[in-house]
Amino acid sequence: MDKWYVGIPPQREVHFSGLNDNVDKKFLQEMCERFGRVDAIKIYYDPQTKKHAGKGRVTFATTNAAKMAVSKLDHTSVMGNIIKAHIDPNIKGKLWVMQVLLTMNDL
Repeated sequence: MDKWYVGIPPQREVHFSGLNDNVDKKFLQEMCERFGRVDAIKIYYDPQTKKHAGKGRVTFATTNAAKMAVSKLDHTSVMGNIIKAHIDPNIKGKLWVMQVLLTMNDL
C-alpha cells in the first residue's frame, strides 16, 4: 500500500486477550507462524506496574493467515487460559481515517 491507497486497509492484525502472564513474544510467534508469516508482534504491559496485561497483537503478512489464526485459536486453551482472538476492523479503519485526514491537511 502506498500513500495514495484509498481502499479498506487489509485486515492482517489479530488481537489476543486472556493470555497467560508467561506468554512472551517468542511463544506468540511460534504459536502463530504455523498459519503464515508473522510480520510483527506486540505484547501489552500495564504502564504503571509493568505487569503483563494479558493482551497481544500479531500482524500477519496476509489476510488469509490472520483469518486462519483467528478461526483456529479463538476460544482455545493456551497455557491454561482460554484466549480470545479476533480481527478488529474498527481500529484499522479509525487509524486509516485519521491518516487520510492528516494527509489532506498537507495538501
